[in-house]
Amino acid sequence: MFHSLISILVAGGVTALIGAAAAGVTRRWWEGSNYLGVSLGVTGVAAASYVVFLVTWASPIAGKLISLVIVAVSAAILVRMKAWTAWRQVAPMVLITAGTIVAYVGFLYLWHTQFDAFQLAQARFAETPLPIDNHVPVLFADRLASGQSTHLLLLDWNGSDRPPLQAGLILLTRVFDLRIAGAVAQGFGASVISQALWIPALYALLRSAAIPRRASFAGVAMVAVTGTTLVNTVFTWPKMMSAALILVSCAFLIEAARRPSNVARNLALAVATYMFGMLAHGAAAFAVPFVIILGLIALRRSVHWSAWRSVVAAGVVGGAVYVPWALYQRFADPPGDRLIKWHLAGVISAGDPRSALTAISDSLSSLSLAEWWSGRVDNLATVIGSNPWSGIHCGCTADLVSRRSAEFYTTTAALGLAYPALLAVLAVIIVLFARRRRLGSGDKAVLFAVAASAASIAMWCVLMFMPRSTVVHQGSQVWIILLIAAPTTWLALRRPWLAWALVATQAAATIVVYAPATNGGGLSAAGLLLAVAGVCACVGGVLIAHASSPETATPAAPKLAS
Repeated sequence: MFHSLISILVAGGVTALIGAAAAGVTRRWWEGSNYLGVSLGVTGVAAASYVVFLVTWASPIAGKLISLVIVAVSAAILVRMKAWTAWRQVAPMVLITAGTIVAYVGFLYLWHTQFDAFQLAQARFAETPLPIDNHVPVLFADRLASGQSTHLLLLDWNGSDRPPLQAGLILLTRVFDLRIAGAVAQGFGASVISQALWIPALYALLRSAAIPRRASFAGVAMVAVTGTTLVNTVFTWPKMMSAALILVSCAFLIEAARRPSNVARNLALAVATYMFGMLAHGAAAFAVPFVIILGLIALRRSVHWSAWRSVVAAGVVGGAVYVPWALYQRFADPPGDRLIKWHLAGVISAGDPRSALTAISDSLSSLSLAEWWSGRVDNLATVIGSNPWSGIHCGCTADLVSRRSAEFYTTTAALGLAYPALLAVLAVIIVLFARRRRLGSGDKAVLFAVAASAASIAMWCVLMFMPRSTVVHQGSQVWIILLIAAPTTWLALRRPWLAWALVATQAAATIVVYAPATNGGGLSAAGLLLAVAGVCACVGGVLIAHASSPETATPAAPKLAS
């Protein structure tokens, strides 16, 4: 645990430094809208990670040098700007982000264990250990750093089968680890930091949607205390990192709709950040309706010619971001299409010689229309689940195991107590609309989250070839995050005490379900202390945010319809 903490501290420090510098050099773009600076910081971290991956691919030594240069330049930028003078503004976000990470790590190490960090993340919250996917980014980074081929990286998986962004952040932070933590812990620390980017990303999106600061923190807190977020942050397949980048992409699009004069720049940033999300995890493709809906809203507010120029420019930027990875897949470690064939064609074998398009075409043509439709219905039923409340009625071990399983696989179960809250809030909004009441920013945020999530889930159900394959970990975490945050922020705008009561109740439920050990030794006092310290830091961050002087009003959210 000690080594993991050191690694997280180093990786977190490097990541924060780069993010703050990225926000600093783009200050003219966001001055007066601090949440946009947060978005640019997250995008800057992703861009730096990708650059390090590409340079390391060309030359491992050059990769180390570029890592040093990036951090040195970032430090120089912050010194020149005297960034420490802004500590009051960033203190709540820093405390909440750091506290969440520390609490998660303490919860992970709550019981004595002989496992390393990655093995513990596989076994800690599941009766049967989770797959070895969380090892892949570290192994990918190791091969790149040593100049070796990434072919047959792990069993029959190639490095090109999984996107590279998390491996890039591991390489970027590894230079500064100084071998104190060890290779395994270093990779784990950087991996946890990459997943925790969802915290500032969600805050930035909520603020861009005209949700006040206090309500935004309530939404972040609700997401943080759910079991699915806990598991997918410490079990470090790059799903949360990908979701974070899509959230930031949405924030840029809202800004583009709000300020038509800057639509070209914000649209380009949105597309680039979405591509970074794809470079973190391919499930970002299923969240494209979020980007399309907001992009169309932004373009409607631009003049015709300006809109087309903005689209073309954004397309060029997106292509420039993604093409290098496509070249790596095609030439450095072909074929790179295994997961596409798996999910969209039902071809699991690694040795299939067909192209992805041919495999998809062959698989679809082998089904009758009735068979295909039956599979789509099964996929939708899997999303909804036969019993979203599985295991919640009793505290015995067997039921806790079934509850963990339900939250890991079923979308509605993964929402936790936000699921009934969402249904209740939707009912209230429908009544308000029926009575011709004017909808506020919170109402619109809920409606957007539901509409875009429904479109994304529908696309997911249609595209996933195999019946009952729409389990949580084979989709994007974006809709789960937003469907948890939206009703909480809605409540926080109207009855803050009720929103925080919901957060506290969900936190208690998560502790009951996830605290018990599935295997391992006795209670770890250090792990317990760490978890408590993390919670205290989060509470402190929220209290500071509530006690701070009133902030400038958030600009109104763009209209969803004219």
